[in-house]
Amino acid sequence: MLDHVSEEQRTLSDSIAKLPCAIEFPASAAEALRKHPSSAREDELRRHPRFPVPAERRMAALQYRQTLPALPRDRQLCKVYTLDLARGGASFLHAEPLYPGERMELMFVDGQRRTVDVVRCRRWGRRCFEVGTRFVTNAN
Repeated sequence: MLDHVSEEQRTLSDSIAKLPCAIEFPASAAEALRKHPSSAREDELRRHPRFPVPAERRMAALQYRQTLPALPRDRQLCKVYTLDLARGGASFLHAEPLYPGERMELMFVDGQRRTVDVVRCRRWGRRCFEVGTRFVTNAN
């Protein structure tokens, strides 16, 4: 049984690895990823502690949903890199900016699929953005 789960995860991981990814990691990204905080600071408004994602599990698939009428989105899957996870959400690196209020589908290499709402987006480089999301409990 465990081998079957591992094979499914390997297949899913391989499928995600083949997805298009246009992220241009800035030179400082490796250092920033290594230093990425693993728990909330006093000045942050987080409800749950966050935990870094191990490098071998960072890949994830993102699928847009059309949530902002003025911003057309294609539902094609693309590859993103998860930075950390918390009980209430996740953050990841993406090639383009996302806007607060947008709703997306995020699929992790372990097969979990979560609907997320974007709550923040911060530029790391020309085509590299850190996106913070909140898990949606009752997907509409």
